[in-house]
Amino acid sequence: MTPPGRIIVANPPLVRLFGLNSEQELLSHSLVEFYRHPEEHRKIIERLEKNPQDVGFELELRRQDWTTLWASVTVTALRDARGDIIYIDGTMQDITRLKHVEDALREQIERNELILHRSMDGFLLMNINGKILDVNPAFSRIVGYSRAELIGRSISDLEDPNAAVLLTQNLEEICSKGSDRFETRFLRRSNLGIDLEISANFANVGDTDFVFCFFRDISERKKAEAEIRHRLSIEEALAKVSALFVSSGSLDLQEILAILATALGTSRAFLVLVNDTDGRVLSAAEWCDSSVSPPAVSVLGSCLLSCSTMVDRLRCDENLVFSDVLELDSETSRERDFLIGQNVGALLSVPVKQTEQHLGGLIGVVSQQAPRYWSEADAQALRVAGEMAFRYVERRQADAALRESEEKYRLLVENVNDGIVIGQNDRFVFINRRFAEMLGYEPEELLMKDYRKIYTPAAVERLWTRRQSRDLGESVPERYETVFRRKDGTEMDVETSVTIIDYKGELATFGVVRDITERKNAEREFRNHQRELEQLTSELAAARDRALAASRAKSAFLANMSHELRTPLNAIIGFCRIVIRKTRDSIPEQQIQNLQRVLVSANHLLALINDILDLSKIEARRMPVNVDSLDIPALIHEVIGTVHSLLESNRNRLVVNVAGNLPRIRSDRTKVWQILLNLLSNAAKFTQNGTITVSVWVIDRVSAHLPELAMDQEGQLAIQVQDTGIGMSEEHLRHIFEEFWQVDDSTTRQHGGTGLGLTVSRRLAHLLGGTISAESQLGHGSRFTLKLPLTTPPTLADDEFE
Repeated sequence: MTPPGRIIVANPPLVRLFGLNSEQELLSHSLVEFYRHPEEHRKIIERLEKNPQDVGFELELRRQDWTTLWASVTVTALRDARGDIIYIDGTMQDITRLKHVEDALREQIERNELILHRSMDGFLLMNINGKILDVNPAFSRIVGYSRAELIGRSISDLEDPNAAVLLTQNLEEICSKGSDRFETRFLRRSNLGIDLEISANFANVGDTDFVFCFFRDISERKKAEAEIRHRLSIEEALAKVSALFVSSGSLDLQEILAILATALGTSRAFLVLVNDTDGRVLSAAEWCDSSVSPPAVSVLGSCLLSCSTMVDRLRCDENLVFSDVLELDSETSRERDFLIGQNVGALLSVPVKQTEQHLGGLIGVVSQQAPRYWSEADAQALRVAGEMAFRYVERRQADAALRESEEKYRLLVENVNDGIVIGQNDRFVFINRRFAEMLGYEPEELLMKDYRKIYTPAAVERLWTRRQSRDLGESVPERYETVFRRKDGTEMDVETSVTIIDYKGELATFGVVRDITERKNAEREFRNHQRELEQLTSELAAARDRALAASRAKSAFLANMSHELRTPLNAIIGFCRIVIRKTRDSIPEQQIQNLQRVLVSANHLLALINDILDLSKIEARRMPVNVDSLDIPALIHEVIGTVHSLLESNRNRLVVNVAGNLPRIRSDRTKVWQILLNLLSNAAKFTQNGTITVSVWVIDRVSAHLPELAMDQEGQLAIQVQDTGIGMSEEHLRHIFEEFWQVDDSTTRQHGGTGLGLTVSRRLAHLLGGTISAESQLGHGSRFTLKLPLTTPPTLADDEFE
């Protein structure tokens, strides 16, 4: 070619590279016409003038159909005797696919980095010697160091030596096994502890070994597990206390307080029981563990009962909950000073009710450390234990009170929702009515009967194991699930808590039984539903995959067929134009009109194929975005010139409102041009003797133009096309962006169209990071608003196309 770019000789591969049909067609163009950036040609000539050797570079071109072509170019300058360039000889190699692969790889790397950056789990990359190579923000938050402070340091330099040593010691095992998972308690830089689950993995890249770890905060899970263990500890303590009250002829209340304090994790407990009607103290006890100096007996509990403010609250059935004694208000300053003097940091005390109107005493626990937060379960456990203690002590004080207490206790046992049973010598020696009702018996039918007729063999074996453990000196209550046999022969699922006790001088089993049949049935039903849901989910996933495969196949088929149809149509259009131009004076006018009809029909069919091709490319995610600086007002006037004849044919008036000082935007010129052409063509097509208004402005929060859009996202350009045409109903408005959709058959016949213009326009707008919205009223026209970002991102996520 010549230095200005005129092509003199080209081979067939170069013709095909630019999407042309013949060498003659290529020679009729200048190479500069195919440049995406024509100024590149001047730079190439300058390089050739300075460099006598071959010059190689990559060049962004366009094909005949305006699609992007990346080429690897090598050129040589042919010079005359004076050294001036007279011809340029060169070769081109299509590297478009390679460019796309590089872009996809770069996008994948950026996506992985973004995922690690936003992950809630901490990420740590180090070599096998423990040197930190990289971390994500989540890891910095966990350990309390910034990324700059961590990079290059050893893992053994962290604030918590235990966790650092654990990681360092595990490196050799991680490298040999390939991965490891463990949990640890980590001390942050701020001295705040956090529970972590660490997943470590070994990796080898080239000749270098790495270990990368993920850190997950499991503090909430550990807290929940601790809460569950705490509740179980409370329930077991209450069962043991209950068994002691039932079985012991002479009971030490300090033993009861020790069990409760240990279960609640405190160092001190107290109990004071009184007869509120006559003021007699029935019993008083206080316990503390070996780490606490023993105070005077019942001093703390007795003092609290002497404080009117405390007693008033207890009589109103309120709990005394002090998470931190130092925070007590001025109204309780006397009590606060006393508690501080007794080395009390936190206090939980609950009332023991003698009757509904009278206070029976109080029971409580103390923590030296503050703050200490008490749960409702802690208070409830103390209430239950206090009630049992009061009944026990009251029974021991007087025979009359004993009979009354026994009666109340029996009523309590008879009316609880759980069955209570005592077995001795393989027979029932005590049952409550609830236990008999669960099995379908009357209490008299079971009392002194062989319980092996009720218990299944598995339940009998479990009881025998418990008896053996008691013989070995173990008396801890055991809770488990088993199956009992009802009177009608059916089986029922139960949860039972069994303790081996001394009953009337002999060993016996004390059991609390709860019917869990409904819960078990619900669990089985839940598992069945879960299996059905998993199967349905699998079927839906398979159906989704088949649908996606079919959609991709459809898009590929449409794209291929569109190319096959468009090639001959371009030939028909070209030859029609040549025949019309060269034979206008030699053939009859009727033949010229016939040829023009052929030309119009071919152009219409080509437009339809182009729409289908664009839609297929978008759906197949193969539509490129070529970002350039755009002058929107100039582009709008260019589009108006294209549809000018259609505006005049329908006798429409055009009004253009462009806001002042509009910035240039960075977007794809071809796609913005195509969207505006579709919107203006539709407005002109469906409007007769009316007005079409084109408005352009930049959206901001003080925009006076169209105030309903004033609060939209700032930094967008809005282009609005409004007409006074036929309009649409709300029903039709919901479907206008669907493929091949028309308002009705009569509109299609009258105005023409494929039903793809708005579909392609919305897809193109999404591809550019923008949106298209529509408003319309039947008989009063329509309004379409295109919103584009001032800068289109270079790549968009796949879900933008959904």
